[in-house]
Amino acid sequence: KKTTHAMARKAMTDAKNMGVRYLRVSATGYGPIWYKDQGDLELWFNPATRAQHWALFDQMMSDMDAQGLKIVPTFVWNWVQFPALAQDTADNMITNPNSPSYLLAAEYITEFINRYKNHPALYYYELTNEFNLGADLDLKVNCLNEIPPPWDPNKDRCAPMGRFATDQMIAFTQRLAAHIKSLDPAHPITSGFSIPRKAAEHLRACPAWGPEGPACEG
Repeated sequence: KKTTHAMARKAMTDAKNMGVRYLRVSATGYGPIWYKDQGDLELWFNPATRAQHWALFDQMMSDMDAQGLKIVPTFVWNWVQFPALAQDTADNMITNPNSPSYLLAAEYITEFINRYKNHPALYYYELTNEFNLGADLDLKVNCLNEIPPPWDPNKDRCAPMGRFATDQMIAFTQRLAAHIKSLDPAHPITSGFSIPRKAAEHLRACPAWGPEGPACEG
């Protein structure tokens, strides 16, 4: 752990020396990607060790501030992370504000913002990581096609997935942004969206799971 911490500090120093002034950071890590998987939020997810999670994050924030660096925290870097933690599905998180996974994500974001909204290292918030690239695609079917059976049922990375339309994605990010603004009206928010796919508008009109798939006309 000491070695990892020293390497992280060196990376910050190197970034500063190269002229970098802020870092885009996944505030939640990446995993888990399937149910009951070990992931990057294990300390936070367990109430008995939640304080340890925030103590580690406090250290990172302190180190960044000492280097004069700002942080852009991304809250939904991996869109199946909170569904996998809550044993839910991503489409339920996106469409249902009362779903276990959405409530879990909101809980984490609430704790983060209440803890760091006045921290000098905080720059602005980012909602997602290129979330729009999955809109209107049948991502679960695509996943199942990539990993044909048999597969390990305890490591089924397709289980937490789902599908979502562009309008559902917009409603989800608006809901998440409103929640963040209710906690911290001062800092800006960005979607984290990527440049749209070339066929984004066509897919929005003709989602991959429609009766004619993305080849529909009109």
